Amino acid sequence: MNIALLTPYLGGNAVYSARVMLGIDPDDYGLPYSRPIVPLKIENTVKVYPNPATTEVNILTVAEEVGDVSFELFDMLGCKVISVKWTDGMNFHTFSTIGLKAGFYTYRIIAGTSINETGKLIISK
Repeated sequence: MNIALLTPYLGGNAVYSARVMLGIDPDDYGLPYSRPIVPLKIENTVKVYPNPATTEVNILTVAEEVGDVSFELFDMLGCKVISVKWTDGMNFHTFSTIGLKAGFYTYRIIAGTSINETGKLIISK
């Protein structure tokens, strides 16, 4: 029974055999069929530069396979001024700061559904 209640990614093919022998339907127990998708934490694997920035900001993710990534920039009042999203496979992204006023900004980087990194960015003109 212990093997039958494991998920296949932990117990391998033995899980399927145990379920058949015991007549267990995974849906009756709310068991997942596959490995849950958990976004990879990219904390400390993101570089936002230059800081202070003048005309553009570069974002470099050094982790592999981070999934969908969003970069959001907020002014000091908490208003979102830039939102950029890219998908897995793009480890480098650049955006222009020309339309933004000089000052202090905060940013957050979201990988999957969780906030993985926050920071401060200075824009000077």
